[in-house]
Amino acid sequence: MSKRQIVSSHLQAITTSYLGPTNSRGSRCKAKCSAGTATIQWDSAKSSEDNHCAAAQAVMDKFDWHGKYVSGHTDKGMCFVCVAYHFWCAFPESAGEERDDAPAPMTPEELTQEVLNRR
Repeated sequence: MSKRQIVSSHLQAITTSYLGPTNSRGSRCKAKCSAGTATIQWDSAKSSEDNHCAAAQAVMDKFDWHGKYVSGHTDKGMCFVCVAYHFWCAFPESAGEERDDAPAPMTPEELTQEVLNRR
C-alpha cells in the first residue's frame, strides 16, 4: 500500500492529548493521525472525555470520515478507531438508495482501492 493510499484511508487510529495553557493560549485538545491534525479549544463546561471526543470529531470532519468509532483511554489522552465502515459512507450519493440487505463491510484494502477507482 502506498503512502498516498494510507493517508487517504479513513481507517486510521486517531489519538488525542491535552495541551495545557501557555502565556498566549488557553488549554487545548489535539487530535492526530497519519492524515493530519486538528486542535480545538478546551471547553471547561465539558468533561475531559467530551473534549477528547470533540477533538477526534474535528479530525473526522476535516477529512470527511464517517463510520462507527470506538474509543479508549491511553496514558496521554484517548485513542479512537473506526470499527464499522460501509461502502455507502464513502460515497454519500449512494446513501439514499433503497437496500434490502446491508453490504458486508469492506476491508481497508478494498475500500482504498474503491476510493481510488472513484477519483
